[in-house]
Amino acid sequence: MKKYLLISFVFLLLLGCEKGQQGTVAPEVKLKSKSVTINLMLIKEIPEEESNLNDFIQFYVEGESVGSIIGKPNEFTTAVFAGKKVKWKSAKESIHKIKIKTIIFKDLPGNINILESGNISQDPNEVERKVKNNLKEGDIEFYSLEIEIDQKKYIIDPKLEYH
Repeated sequence: MKKYLLISFVFLLLLGCEKGQQGTVAPEVKLKSKSVTINLMLIKEIPEEESNLNDFIQFYVEGESVGSIIGKPNEFTTAVFAGKKVKWKSAKESIHKIKIKTIIFKDLPGNINILESGNISQDPNEVERKVKNNLKEGDIEFYSLEIEIDQKKYIIDPKLEYH
């Protein structure tokens, strides 16, 4: 008897889930086209001999609640928008000021150059570029970001996604 009740309960539960999903489609999320500021934040002191910043730096997009996973800044992908601007700068919360030196397009098979060339920022410690128009939605650019912290240079390799 207990097995019969358990089987009946599971059947009804599954049937209810099935009926609840009929005709339900997740709404398409459309990102708002805007200029983007990527903040870089040093979250702890870097040992003198350390050359890999992965465990010491975090990226986040200004005005959004998500950032890079600690230890994996190279996996950070930022949505950028046609004709808008992208700025990289040191976060106010950073324990040391980070100077953004340059953005370098990585010459890899299938890599799409999303950014126009030339820094348009008025601040020598930041880099700002304009996003190209007429690219394909979802195109990815792998790039290198050269930064300087306390006169020592580092390179990090995050990504941009075109929208």
